[in-house]
Amino acid sequence: MYDSYLNIYTTKVPRWQKISDLASSLGFSSLLPQTLLTYLRANNVSDSYSTELLEGETRVTYGQNVDAIHALEGLASLSPPYEIATIVGGNYQIFEKFIQYSGATVHLNTVVKSILGGPGGTWILSTGTNTFNFDYVILAAPFHQTGILVTPSIASSVPAQPYVHLHVTLFTTTQATYNSAYFNLTAPPQVMLTTTNQARQDPPLPGPKFNTIEYHGKISDTESIVKIFSTEAISDREIHGFADNVGWIYRKEWDAYPYLPPPKSFPPIKLADGFYYVNAFEPFMSTMETETIASRNVVDLLLHDKFNGTSICGPVTPPPNDSWEYVYGFDC
Repeated sequence: MYDSYLNIYTTKVPRWQKISDLASSLGFSSLLPQTLLTYLRANNVSDSYSTELLEGETRVTYGQNVDAIHALEGLASLSPPYEIATIVGGNYQIFEKFIQYSGATVHLNTVVKSILGGPGGTWILSTGTNTFNFDYVILAAPFHQTGILVTPSIASSVPAQPYVHLHVTLFTTTQATYNSAYFNLTAPPQVMLTTTNQARQDPPLPGPKFNTIEYHGKISDTESIVKIFSTEAISDREIHGFADNVGWIYRKEWDAYPYLPPPKSFPPIKLADGFYYVNAFEPFMSTMETETIASRNVVDLLLHDKFNGTSICGPVTPPPNDSWEYVYGFDC
């Protein structure tokens, strides 16, 4: 699976008009109609191993259980840890530089109200106070969360896509580990993943209060940050149950990632002539990295449509450099 996935960065995978075509070219089609638990059963992995161990990984990565998430994304969440590179000063600088070097005009704090067809195959974008005409439009946000008015035929072509509403709670403490009494453990580990296996029993027991809790790092020699992912708010009282010496507490809640059951269908990448949808990729695989590749594909499709068959690398096909140091669309 890993080697097949890496082909998405090379010239081996052509631009795709449909997500199902990409799945087929990567050999992933059989993983999508089944849950991770079903796939693991078929490959002789015991339910106990799946629900008592592997589910901790799917819950921390996507907030979903092994009997709910489709096998492709479930397997992706089981990928081994790897060294993560960061940019000094913040990763956001990557995207700021993208915009800077593109020469694009940026309209911050501007809400798009509607995108409707205009004369001559153009698109009229309205902000409520201003209108703009464009030959091409790329939508790079979850369609149903934007509230943008489009024609009924376009709106009906994008299936509803619910998202996991995640609560992220951070707090600081001078304790080296959690309160033993709260977890009924002599020496609670600094990282805890949870499963819902007990909730599947008969009679079912209550599920865990959180998906994961972990010591995330130190802010001084004596004080650490603890991070909690949960599907419900964690109260101050519960936090003071986790640890006695609590400093500050910070909370954020947001729609973190889509629910990813076996899909019945995928949204169209091309909503209409000249109107493209980056987030059609998310029900297939939802990560920041793959959204970058989905964006590359949309730009490739747009240029192909605009310039009569050219590609993102120009009218000349790039050399078949398929080493892992070459990324199609970025190194050409």
